[in-house]
Amino acid sequence: MRAIKKSLHLFTCTLACAVGLSVTGQTAGATSPPQPLNWVGESGGNNPVLLAYGTPNGQPCFVDLMNTNPPTVETSSDAVTWTSHLLPAGQVWSSVKWLGDRFVATGWFTGPDEPHQGPAIIGLIMTSTDGISWNVVEETITDPSTLWRSVAFGNGRYLAVSQEGHVASSTDGVTWTGQSDLPGSPESLSVLYAAGQFVVVGNNFAAVSTDGSTWTTGSLTGNDYWDSLTYGNGKYVAVSNASVNSFATSTDGLNWTVQPFGSGRWFGLTYANNEFIAVGLNGAATSADGQSWTSLSLPQLPNQSQAAGGNFWYSITAGDGKVLTAMEQCNGVCLALSTETELAATGFPFSDAVLLALGLFSLGIFLSRQRPVIMGRSRRSNSWHATIATHSD
Repeated sequence: MRAIKKSLHLFTCTLACAVGLSVTGQTAGATSPPQPLNWVGESGGNNPVLLAYGTPNGQPCFVDLMNTNPPTVETSSDAVTWTSHLLPAGQVWSSVKWLGDRFVATGWFTGPDEPHQGPAIIGLIMTSTDGISWNVVEETITDPSTLWRSVAFGNGRYLAVSQEGHVASSTDGVTWTGQSDLPGSPESLSVLYAAGQFVVVGNNFAAVSTDGSTWTTGSLTGNDYWDSLTYGNGKYVAVSNASVNSFATSTDGLNWTVQPFGSGRWFGLTYANNEFIAVGLNGAATSADGQSWTSLSLPQLPNQSQAAGGNFWYSITAGDGKVLTAMEQCNGVCLALSTETELAATGFPFSDAVLLALGLFSLGIFLSRQRPVIMGRSRRSNSWHATIATHSD
């Protein structure tokens, strides 16, 4: 029976992660502005939180961790058609990444009440080699109440950091060992491995390490929560969810330059097709160098974020020629997908008449379907037409 279930899991993953579209955003040179992305609203389930792209069994696979009860993850090969799967645990997710040969997720959940203390908050790390079946790592690596925030892989080891400045490492992704805390036990929010070193950023904090044990602190200040971190074009770039400074750049992970931009509240960040792409409060922005940014509008979706203050585009991932972002605290159409179509790639201009015709045609399809999901696609941020996405349980 176990062998049959395993075969069914593999078949499901192959089916759910077997199709792909082509190319996303145009490649941006150092002296040319980033090209506009074509965004499409997608239905990826309710309350999407974190996105990641990986290649289990050599096949493209997007995962979408959701704050639902029971805990749920969705998988998709094309970021359009999604399949739901139950998770063994989870309540609040903070990070999910494809690291080498598996997805690794960090977060926490509320455990049983403790005497005279109320509900316990239990840190959580989970791994999956296919995005469908997940294994829970023992929660008590360092302290049961550890809020694991982010994870990275490099130099032969996985490394997780917590909001309390705790560090844990693993050579196989299964057995984890607590390490010395980060210097000063800072509030750490994101970690990555790039250019031969681990880099951690957090609340007015940055540190680097080549082995995950010995750390050197940097000079990332500005009274900001540096929530997400990526690397590209020879630079580390971080985004802040505070309202003072928006972006920070560094060539060594130690010395940082900070700057304000736009809303000042950014949550997700990735590097794809030679440009940085950030998402946050009510929109997105792109940059070729991490310093000069261009604002982008995201679709006005039928179901807007329920978060206070506007639409919080919270997470972003890129892979298989696509860029996908998720809106926090949203029900219904909560994802936006960007792909470069042949028309956009060849520079064919969408006129208003063409967009209107496509919109009316797609609206007719929408009215003829029983359970459609309306989406919007745009070559530029102010031009949209309707199309249809699918979703399966």
